Amino acid sequence: MAAAGISKKTFYVRFNSKADLFEAVFLRFIEERIPVIEREAGHVGSASDCLHRIALASLKVALTPDVIAFQRIITAEAIRFPQFALVMNDFGQSRLHSLIERCLEQAVEAGEIKVPDIRFAADCFLNLTMRPPVDRAVLGLERAELTHVKRTALKRTVEFFLESCRP
Repeated sequence: MAAAGISKKTFYVRFNSKADLFEAVFLRFIEERIPVIEREAGHVGSASDCLHRIALASLKVALTPDVIAFQRIITAEAIRFPQFALVMNDFGQSRLHSLIERCLEQAVEAGEIKVPDIRFAADCFLNLTMRPPVDRAVLGLERAELTHVKRTALKRTVEFFLESCRP
C-alpha cells in the first residue's frame, strides 16, 4: 500500500471485503496474461501450427514463478473462497479452451482432422499439453520454466494428439 501511496483504510474502502480485493487482483493478473496467448491464436496455419502456437504461448505464460505461485494460492484457497477458482476458470481457462476449440473447428473444416466432439477434444488437448508440466511446477517437482526438453515434449505431444484425430 505504501507503493500505491494510499492508506490501508482508503485502500479497503474500495472493496467490500478482502475476498473482493483478492478477486480483483486475480482478474487483473489473468487479464494481463491471456492476451499474449490470444495473439498467438490469431495467426493462420495448419492444425499443428495453430495448436502448437497456442500451447507454447500458454506454457510460456504458465511456467513462470508468478503464475505458479498464483496457481498455488488458488488451489490453497479454493475451499474457503470458491469464487477464486471460478474466476480462474471463467476468465482464464475457458478463454484458453475457446481458442483451442476454434483451432480444432478450423482443422475439421479444412479436413485435416476428424473430431466428433470439439469440446472433449479441447479438454484432452489441454490435459495432454498443459497439465503435466504445470502440475509438476506447482508441486515443486520441476522449476517453473520452459526448457528445451519441455518444448520438445510439447511438439511431440501436439503431434501425438493430432495423430489420434486424423481421418
